[in-house]
Amino acid sequence: MLFTICKNAFAQAEVLDSLKLTLKTAKQDSVKLKTLVALAEAAPEEEWKNYVYQIKEVTGAKLKGKNSTNKLYLKYQGVYLNYIGYIHQIEGNLDSAIIYFNKCLKVRESINEKDEVSQTLFNLGVVYDNLSKTDQALAFYNRSLKVAESNNNKTGIANALNAIGLDYYMQANTGKALEYYYKSLKIAEEIQNYEVLINVLLNIGAVHLNLGDYDKTNEIYLRSLQYEKKINDLIGMAMTYNSLGQVSRMKNNDSVAIFYFNEALRLNEITGNRHGMAISIGNLGAVFQTQKKYSEALALFQKGLAINKEIKSKPGIGSTLYNIGTIYSRQKKYAIALPYFEESMDISNELKIPDMIKNAALGLTAAYTNLGEPGKALAAKELYILMRDSINNQENKKVSIRSQLNYEYEKKAVADSIKVSEEKKITQLKIKQEEKQRYFLYGGLLLTLVFAIFMFNRFKITQKQKNIIDQQKTLVEEQKQVAEEKQKEVMASIRYAKRIQQSLLPTEKYIERVLKNKY
Repeated sequence: MLFTICKNAFAQAEVLDSLKLTLKTAKQDSVKLKTLVALAEAAPEEEWKNYVYQIKEVTGAKLKGKNSTNKLYLKYQGVYLNYIGYIHQIEGNLDSAIIYFNKCLKVRESINEKDEVSQTLFNLGVVYDNLSKTDQALAFYNRSLKVAESNNNKTGIANALNAIGLDYYMQANTGKALEYYYKSLKIAEEIQNYEVLINVLLNIGAVHLNLGDYDKTNEIYLRSLQYEKKINDLIGMAMTYNSLGQVSRMKNNDSVAIFYFNEALRLNEITGNRHGMAISIGNLGAVFQTQKKYSEALALFQKGLAINKEIKSKPGIGSTLYNIGTIYSRQKKYAIALPYFEESMDISNELKIPDMIKNAALGLTAAYTNLGEPGKALAAKELYILMRDSINNQENKKVSIRSQLNYEYEKKAVADSIKVSEEKKITQLKIKQEEKQRYFLYGGLLLTLVFAIFMFNRFKITQKQKNIIDQQKTLVEEQKQVAEEKQKEVMASIRYAKRIQQSLLPTEKYIERVLKNKY
């Protein structure tokens, strides 16, 4: 890891030197502006803003007269305005941040840069979230999502879905939060965007932690850790190890917690993250204190106190002083414990943190009581009770919210289960209906086929009968014709015979005349 860090540091320095050389020799504005953006992204904290203001100088000088609609300069004007909005945001000037992000949005919309428009809308959502204006933040996130979807910008889609999920979670709408988180997670996995993946997984883990589902939380944090390892995010890994250690402590698994806290400490030492080191050391000391290994715990707390003083972390100093006082108190060394509790109380009062005041008051109560100062002990106890009740009210509210979260989550799970069951029934019913329809269709086709065959056969029979009838008719006609011919011949014969007979026999008049003459 040390080799990798050194190698990356040298590579980063080489990149910066190369970019600076390119900027120095660049003649075209397009090359100069592109290089300035690269430098703003790669430069250290104390330098990057200078490159942002150089982008402003170039674009401001060019966006005049005939160049006022030049797409190149408008593009980089949008980049500059977005950077300035971000600078105001991190400095806490949120109203100014909104002004610059809106200016940026107007420029980017004018040149139809959909991906950049989606990003700026997302940035506005973040600012409104910082102002605790969740409804307005959601509106911007949804607009960002819509634009990203229209341009199939999957990174933009995943980021917007994750942000929407976080806002629903802040509104105690666990079901909606998880719905959007898992949509974001699916897309982030598809495009292998590890940064988005890690953020979404940590958000999902926070939901399950608040629901008291430690096993699920542990599983999600471990998955996040794998992605952090892939991109070699050592600081992120250290934070996740600390989170895993806390979950293990909640599960009363101290040995696993110690392993995770040691891993976090090792990575923080490698990266030089002093704040992270103090947290990891404090976590380890707390585990040993619970195990009544007071000498090991005391050594760790003393080491953590020194680091907190170096980095001037007052919350860290106050908490560690209380922890050291507690060790001496448990060893019945009340005179040694007392100054640690008193100093812790001074810092706690300065910071006005109820939980720290409560702890310091509890330590002082025990110390004053055992050192024979009942008046001070009573005052400390009353302060302790006051802070305890105040915190309990807040805790009760948290428990109520947690119960509501759990109820909503379970209700959503039941609703989803019922929905799936109903959908399954509907699907089965549709399948049965489709089967019946198919049977009716097949039956209808079969009947149609049978009827067609029957009609074809009837047609063939009818055709055959017609042919027979035609043949018979022809035969009858022929026979009739023959009969008529024969009849004609007979009649002709009769007429011929009659003529012969008439020619041979005497006529009636002749016979009558003969008879008259005779008689």
